[in-house]
Amino acid sequence: MKGALILSGSWRGRDAAAYLLDGQLEDFICAPPKGVPSPGTVLSGKIARPVKGLGGFFVDLPGNQRGFIRQTKGISAGASLPVQVTGFAREGKAIPITTKIAYKGQFVVITPDAPGRNISRAITDPDRRTDLESALAKIDLPEGCGMVVRSASAESPVQPILDEAQYLVSRHQAFLDGENSDPTPEDLLLATWPDARRAAPDETFEAYEIEDLLSDALGPVTKLSGGGSIAIEPTRALIAVDVNTGADTSPAAGLKATLDAVRDLPRLLRLRGLGGQVILDPAPFPKKDRRTVENSIKAAFAKDPISTTLAGWTPLGHFELQRRHARLPVLEPDQ
Repeated sequence: MKGALILSGSWRGRDAAAYLLDGQLEDFICAPPKGVPSPGTVLSGKIARPVKGLGGFFVDLPGNQRGFIRQTKGISAGASLPVQVTGFAREGKAIPITTKIAYKGQFVVITPDAPGRNISRAITDPDRRTDLESALAKIDLPEGCGMVVRSASAESPVQPILDEAQYLVSRHQAFLDGENSDPTPEDLLLATWPDARRAAPDETFEAYEIEDLLSDALGPVTKLSGGGSIAIEPTRALIAVDVNTGADTSPAAGLKATLDAVRDLPRLLRLRGLGGQVILDPAPFPKKDRRTVENSIKAAFAKDPISTTLAGWTPLGHFELQRRHARLPVLEPDQ
């Protein structure tokens, strides 16, 4: 299979979506358990108390849940306001949220607090811009809402753009009416990978053997294209990543396996839904090649949609990263 494709289906009894690029499984999102809001969900919150030293506030959320907003300007304790979930919280932690609400889709973004209709500057064809402006003028936005047309709209037929805009507006209206506005796994993947094609009705998880692709990617040890392997083990404190050369005993085996591993590491972390501290234990290679490995790590994570900070080398020769908790772990610790 060639090209980028997003499929919807079910995995272990929950709604799910998968992103395939040229036949390789690049991303996977499973709906969270009942009562756990997905990133992108808009909720009514009540500001609780400031958190000294962290520059933010705890926020009371529906369902006796607690969020944390890293913001102090313009808000005060006791105020009620809409907030949007930006990630998942580890056990015992507050849910990360923001007051900057945006319903992000593949083609458009609806902005409840930023009125106006704007088209991405990346769409340079004046005729196309005129067509989009005319079509999107038909969308009835709630008072105070705005719309941003993303660059993925440059070559798409107009009707899917209109359909998505209407859908995102309906999600905002659902929130205003006190109803659920959670995005689906497919919504989240389409917003993350806007250049992908939405699957046709006959393109299913079964047709593309998503279960088998997941099994290969989520196993305790993943084989690398060059013959080595990578093991990813989450703990409460950090995610340990171990690289091995396999049967290759040549002098260059360590560097080769490490480069293979770091190129695939962002994908494997995405598929597992892992975030937090990541400690990479590379296969043995000469210290003089550290710059080569570091450049490869930077290039790999530059293409990853999940924010990751590269901390650097430790005295023991490990490489540390800090990754945002954008997803829930796909597998429980005992799986």
